[in-house]
Amino acid sequence: MRVFDSYSETHEVFIKNYNQTMQLSGIAYIPNFYLYNNYFKKHIIENYEEYRPDKIAYNLWGNQLLSWVLNEINHFTHGIQEYTKGREINYLDTEILRDIGII
Repeated sequence: MRVFDSYSETHEVFIKNYNQTMQLSGIAYIPNFYLYNNYFKKHIIENYEEYRPDKIAYNLWGNQLLSWVLNEINHFTHGIQEYTKGREINYLDTEILRDIGII
């Protein structure tokens, strides 16, 4: 179950081709993960995880769609090239992400 309520905004969007209005929802802002830096844990990127934040997210949290959380926690801005083998990255436990409202 995803709990994006705290970070989500709903927008009315008019779809011209269908001549109707739909409600779309998405993350309005990214939580400040720095507030939880005392809870950061370390993960060293393995060979099979190199350039694959989706695999790392799946291994840590069971959901590859949460790879954006790794980017935010580690302040990565250059995409997958930052995920090199042997690099130590920070992450948060599932319980913390649940408390924040991410999952």
